[in-house]
Formats: sequence, structure tokens, C-alpha cells
Amino acid sequence: MTDTLTKAQCAYLTDANSALHEAGHLAAALSLGIPSIAKIGYDGYSSGRTNYDPIGVSLENDLLITFAGIVCVEKLHLRKAGLVFDLADIDNALAPLPAAEAAALKAKARLNAEAFVEQHLGCIFRLALALIERRCLDEHTAKKVFTGEIKVEASDEFCEALKLLPRAVWLE
Repeated sequence: MTDTLTKAQCAYLTDANSALHEAGHLAAALSLGIPSIAKIGYDGYSSGRTNYDPIGVSLENDLLITFAGIVCVEKLHLRKAGLVFDLADIDNALAPLPAAEAAALKAKARLNAEAFVEQHLGCIFRLALALIERRCLDEHTAKKVFTGEIKVEASDEFCEALKLLPRAVWLE
């Protein structure tokens, strides 16, 4: 691997941040049986969004989904710019609870998310690559990518870009 990036590696490196973060959320939701969609680059940049209907989703599951994206950012050394929204969502969800109960739920959800991401990293990579290629995954397609029914091939440029993530310097 050289220090000079190809045009494809540069594109993958930028998109990989949003895609891997959103894929963490998406994989957690899908593993819980919650229909979800995700998209990246919808605003002309590499911003991402994962959406699901929160009705009927327990607080514990909502926290797991949110923390899964956060854990991906930390584990994979991604750009942290978008985490402020996830952290605010967690704080807002826990605000009605007594402080001790909120802290305990938050700690448990984070540990569960760390274990989830570790166990499902392959699925998260598949979903991220599909997001990069398609820019949006609807419920049906996301589920098929998650279960492996839709095969996603990782190009050499994508693999090389992933290797560069820990060395990337992000301007926050």
C-alpha cells in the first residue's frame, strides 16, 4: 500500500465514514426485526441517515441501535462529526428516567452494542458497501444484504481504504 491514494480510494474513504456508521445502526435494527432504511449522500455530501418507525420499539432496543453506530465510529476510527446527534438522541431518550436508572441503562446498552458490533462486523461491512454502491437501502434490500441473500463484492480500493481509516486525520 502506498501513501498516494487513487481516486476510487479517496471516494471510498469519504463515503466509508457515513456508510459504516449508518450500517451499524441499520444492522442493529435489522437484527432486532425492525424494518429500517438507510441512505448516505442525500444532502450532496456524505451525510447519512437510518430511519425506522419507533412505535413499539423498546427503549433498550432504541439505545442498542443508536449505540451500534457510535461503536462503529470508535472501533473503526471514523470521523466523529455526526456523533453529536446520536448522543443527543440518547440523552433525550433517557431524560425522563431517574439519573441512576438512566446511567445503568446507558452503560448496559453500550456494552450490548460493543458485543453486537464485534459479532456482526461482516454484516456491517456488507451493508456499508451496499450503501456506498446504491446510496440508499430500502427495507427489503437492506434485509437481503444483511442476511447475505444479496451478495456484495468488496473492491480492492474499498479494502485498501478501510486499511487507511485508522491513519486518516479528520477535520472535525
